[in-house]
Amino acid sequence: MIKGEKDLSKNELIKKERSGLMLYKYSNIEKKMANQLVYQYYYDKYNVDDEHNAYVVLFCGKTGEGKTTARNAFFNIIKGVKIEDNYRFILITEEQPKNQGQSESQTNGIHLYYLKDYNGKPIILIDSQGYGDTRGQTYDEMLNEAFRFAFTNLIDHINVVCFILKSNNCRLDINTKYIYSSVTSLFSDDINENFIILGAFADQKTMYDRPLFVDSIKKDAAFLKLQDRLNEKWWYAINAICILDNDSGSLN
Repeated sequence: MIKGEKDLSKNELIKKERSGLMLYKYSNIEKKMANQLVYQYYYDKYNVDDEHNAYVVLFCGKTGEGKTTARNAFFNIIKGVKIEDNYRFILITEEQPKNQGQSESQTNGIHLYYLKDYNGKPIILIDSQGYGDTRGQTYDEMLNEAFRFAFTNLIDHINVVCFILKSNNCRLDINTKYIYSSVTSLFSDDINENFIILGAFADQKTMYDRPLFVDSIKKDAAFLKLQDRLNEKWWYAINAICILDNDSGSLN
């Protein structure tokens, strides 16, 4: 167990599951709005060196594919939470308007989470509103501009682009291809060396075999930039819902 994390009093208890598992909103030190659609959340103290040396992970993908759940799972791993612990953390609670449906993202804009792991290593997680929701292409263009702002003024490098797909997707729709093209176009061609596809909502068989989308991507011209890497490990599958249910799998 991490030193100091047993004291959960600084965090807000959001929910207690029937299993006894407690879900906490992890308290941030500071929140900044860097531009209209770019938010910064500091959960640990950062200096200039920390920001330059941080390991930066960008989560992207279509609305409803599981980005926010995957991000929270990564956060629990980073903070050293074990599957046997009776609590989990979430980084922030985005309020979803009553008139907002599943086709609209629950995350508005781009959110940068500044934190450190249990060894003090600085890590920045970036969670973006899913492209292709009902707000249309104009909103997507605003997000592209927000990304350009973030990677011009706030972030000077990126280590991993984590593209989220549901593991049971056997066909790649137009929105998925559009999002992949939009995100990769924001960076240089060598971003594919840092690109992984994460299959969310995977069952046990999928995690030990492979998601349904793997063969589709290999055959699809839209993912041509990834073709040189297809003999390498470019995909992973997880059941990130384990942050909410301690019977769903392992965080390790």
